[in-house]
Amino acid sequence: MLNGDDELLSGLTLPFETVLCGRHERCGVRVTNEAEHGIEGVTCTVTTKREVYEVAIPSPGAYMIYRFSIWASPTLVITATVGRTISPR
Repeated sequence: MLNGDDELLSGLTLPFETVLCGRHERCGVRVTNEAEHGIEGVTCTVTTKREVYEVAIPSPGAYMIYRFSIWASPTLVITATVGRTISPR
């Protein structure tokens, strides 16, 4: 899992499969519709090749989308569940 919004990281040619995560259209785990809710956290839409998820991240700061998308990538890419709100503990 790599930050797909970072031009240097997203341009790497690696000898193994990678998943790009972030806001950019090239990302396999793409974050859109971000909304900050102060101390309550961040909500966003996470899109994979298989599904679309509405996500609530209970930590403030838009940068949390990167931590979440990289953390969630293996789960979201491997197991897709429609209509589920994902809230990491």
